Order: sequence, then structure tokens, then C-alpha cells
Amino acid sequence: ASRGSCRQFEALTALVPAKNGIVWGKTTSDRPTFWFYLPNQLTAQTQIEFALQDAADNYVYHTRFTAPGTQSGLINLPIPANIKSLEVGKTYSWTLSVYCAPAKPSNSVFVKGTIQRVSLDAALQNRLQGATPIEQVNLYAANGIWFEALNILANLYRTHSDQKSVANAWVSLLQQVNLANLTQMPFAPCCTPEQRTGNR
Repeated sequence: ASRGSCRQFEALTALVPAKNGIVWGKTTSDRPTFWFYLPNQLTAQTQIEFALQDAADNYVYHTRFTAPGTQSGLINLPIPANIKSLEVGKTYSWTLSVYCAPAKPSNSVFVKGTIQRVSLDAALQNRLQGATPIEQVNLYAANGIWFEALNILANLYRTHSDQKSVANAWVSLLQQVNLANLTQMPFAPCCTPEQRTGNR
């Protein structure tokens, strides 16, 4: 990730596995949700840009928005329902940029990686159907389907962090991908569809 000169956002992190410098994860969703750690509060001058592109660099989704008042913490960016769905078997690239110096629009901090949509095999589908949310998280994680594992568990932890089994699962999942430093970070409401500028 390029860090520019925006020190207060240098710790911007995508909650995605990284191996040998490659940030990559699988999803079964046609419109997945992306999670990030935002290290500093956003202001009306701090612009966020998110881009999702196909293998030919065409935009599948592209938005710029401000979310003033958003506190430091874990934020999520769902792909809106009106965006063309991701295709099974295809890999897409994504970039989240924070333009953190209004006087210098070219200065930004960004994180980027790739995501691949996969289909569930029948056996895994059957196991998921009768599973509890924590069991679903474990099944997805065991099969390398990171985005679903994280999204289910993040939403569960956000509302049930006082349950030991949920808290332990959250710590365990983030530790597996070397993100243990983010296990105690608060969730920060951000980036609702009303704040979006849409795709182009």
C-alpha cells in the first residue's frame, strides 16, 4: 500500500488475508461486503474512494464520498444491490483510497487487493444449511472463503461481543490472517448508501 504523506491514515488496513505481499480472498456473494480498519476520524474534507474492477480494468463499481464524523474503527463497504453481480470464477481487483490532504488532492493512502467469486459445492452447501453462525464461519474459513467468514462473524461480534464463544471466534479468525492487532478495535458506522455518489 502506498502511504503518501498522510500520517494519520498510514495504518489503513483491509481485513483480508495477505500472503507474500498479495492481498487476496474468495467470496460466494454476487455483491460482497468489504471491511477495513480506518485509523483516524473522517472529516467533511476527507474523501473516500472505492473502486472494484474486472480483469480488463473496467469499473464494476466506483464511488467517491465523504462520511464526516465517522470515528476511527472498523468500517464496512457493501456493494449496492443495483450494481452488476460478480461472476463465478472471475477475479476482480479493488482499491480503497483515503484522500487525506485537501490541499494536495493527489496525496492519498490506499489499500488494494483482489477478490474471486467461487461457487459452493453441494456438500458444503448442505453443511452450511444446518449450521449455527459460528459453525458457518468455521466452515467458510476452512474452505478459504474469507469474505463470508469475516462478514458473518463481524456482524455477530458487533452485536454479541459479550458472548465468550463469539469473542473467541473473532480473535481466532483475525489471528489466522495476522490481524490480531485489530481484534479490540471498535466498529464505526460509516458509508451508508445515502452517502454514496454511485457508480460510473
